[in-house]
Parts: sequence; C-alpha cells; structure tokens
Amino acid sequence: MALFEPLYRLVEWQIIAYDQLGTAPERAGNQLAVAPAAVINTYRSTDGDWLTVTSATTRSVRNVVRLLGLPDEEFATVEQQHAGRERLDTALREWVAARPAAECLAAFERAEVVASRVFTAADIVADPVYAEREDIISVDDPDLGPVRMQAVIPRFHRSPGAVWRTGPALGADNALVYGEWLGIDGGRLAKLEAEGVI
Repeated sequence: MALFEPLYRLVEWQIIAYDQLGTAPERAGNQLAVAPAAVINTYRSTDGDWLTVTSATTRSVRNVVRLLGLPDEEFATVEQQHAGRERLDTALREWVAARPAAECLAAFERAEVVASRVFTAADIVADPVYAEREDIISVDDPDLGPVRMQAVIPRFHRSPGAVWRTGPALGADNALVYGEWLGIDGGRLAKLEAEGVI
C-alpha cells in the first residue's frame, strides 16, 4: 500500500462527483465545498481547543439548531439547512468560542451531534484509546534512548509487522545498498569510502 492511499480513500465521494458532474470540489477552508452536511467545520473553544463538528443528516442539523437556540422551523428541510449554512456556521462558531471544550463536547453528546476535539501530538500520546490499541510504541535508539513513535498500521493478525529501529546511522546501510542491491564488490566499495565518495 502506498502512503497516500489511506488518505486518498478519505476523499470518497469527491472523485465520483468529479466523474459524474465534471466539477472538481474547490478548497473551502475547513469545510468541504460540496459536502452533503449543512454543518461541517472546526471551531475554537474559549480555552483554545479546536473542535470538529459534522452534521450530515436533517435530524442532526436540527439538533444543532436546537442547541444553538435558533428557530427550528427555519431549518426544517434539507433545502432550508443548506440555504442557512453560513448562518449556522457563524452561530456555531460563536457558541463554541464562548465555552470551554469539555462543556461543548458534553452538550454535543447530549444533543446527539457528532463532535470531537482535534488532537495535537501531545493529546495523541496521552490518549487511552491510542494506548489501548498499541498505536504508539517505544523504540530504543543508540543516540536518543527510547523514542515514542507510530506503530505499524495497519496491523495484520498473521503478519503484524514491527519497527526494529528509529532509523539507520549515516552509512550504516552502505553494505546493503551498495553491495547487495547495487552489486558493488568489497574492493570497489572500500576504494569509494577511502576517496570520500561515500
């Protein structure tokens, strides 16, 4: 699997939309230009955390509307919700900005609205879910000592894979690359090293 492929898979409908409509979705900040959701963006809380909120169904959008105290009847249909998308986005931004993240997330959960904190690297390292799934491992490095990093993902049951080092020291793999892969014999390799070529 190429490194780009897991992320490529996340663009989902955009390739289909381009194929069928001939229009490539344009950038729209943290929103998706032709997203099916009337509510989809990231918002900063009063305590500085970023939250992502997505409501892709009519019912979920109405839950956001009720949470914000907006007139429910003005957002009753998909058409009304999409027409009021900017109003919803502005109101939600102001609502989140006036509250700490924990309060917002608790309110979203009660209202059955999909929302989450946007994690920093520090959040990921401290998160119990990442720990339980063993997505963060520690690998000993001869110069740095233990180094925490991503585990092998995806992890296969029969061949789970492993990280055996943090990375090679300069020149550590010369024999492998020049000798085994490129077929340079030991004498020539020694000469290239003596001349400072490698």
